[in-house]
Amino acid sequence: MENQVDGEIRLLDIAVVVAENWLLLILVPLLAGVISFGVISTTTPRVYETEALLAIDEREAALVRAAPVLDKAIADSSSFAGYTGSLSEARRELLQNSLTVSKEADSEFYRLRVRGYDPLNAEELLGAIIDALISNSVPDSVQLDRINREIEQASASLEELETGLAKVNSILANTDEVIGISNGELGASIVAIVSSIEHRRAELFRLELAINGTVQPEDVVQPPTEPVATSRGLLLPVLAVVLGVGFFLLILAFLREGLRKASADPAQVAKVNRIRSAFWLKPLAE
Repeated sequence: MENQVDGEIRLLDIAVVVAENWLLLILVPLLAGVISFGVISTTTPRVYETEALLAIDEREAALVRAAPVLDKAIADSSSFAGYTGSLSEARRELLQNSLTVSKEADSEFYRLRVRGYDPLNAEELLGAIIDALISNSVPDSVQLDRINREIEQASASLEELETGLAKVNSILANTDEVIGISNGELGASIVAIVSSIEHRRAELFRLELAINGTVQPEDVVQPPTEPVATSRGLLLPVLAVVLGVGFFLLILAFLREGLRKASADPAQVAKVNRIRSAFWLKPLAE
């Protein structure tokens, strides 16, 4: 019973300390948070972000991060003007701190984002990356020869399939030759031939587009947006300052209350005087 009473007294003492100092415990941490927010805001450079939306596939999205695209974008952009490091270091810095490429959920689009301290440079850099992607998607002479060979093979295969379909149609026109061939087998053959023809036509269309580049200006669904200032993570340090100051004040309030009670106890005055002397304060009369 005595332990329970002591526990209730201690909790009551804590409640008294908090109640007597609640205004101080709230206003001072909030003031410290406002001051820290102002200091961090003025001393930390603002970061701007611009983004674009492109209708590209996974391979082309990977090409955005590749050296041929980024090296050309760095060379064509003023963002790295006066940069004294190597080109590989500039590319690494761009990938780590500025450029992000992410696939949009439930779509075939990819979003490109560029961050920077200068809004105009950030927008210019994103435009340079898109231009470099478009130009690098155009095949070189070796790739062009390979694409032309694939076009020839696909064209020959398409011609054979269309010839086969024509023969099937001629068989259907001659009812005498259809005798002995089941309708199911004939229907399956026609479906297979038509499906193969459509596949070859789609492949030819893709290869013909690849000659002029797999990424076209029309694939830029959303051009680079106007740069906007982004959140720089100010909430976490400001919150840490508020909590830290509040916790420090709470400790001081409990220390002050403890010293006050100890000063009223003749048996504890000697200990209080030792604490006061450590801070060059006048000792209490015993």
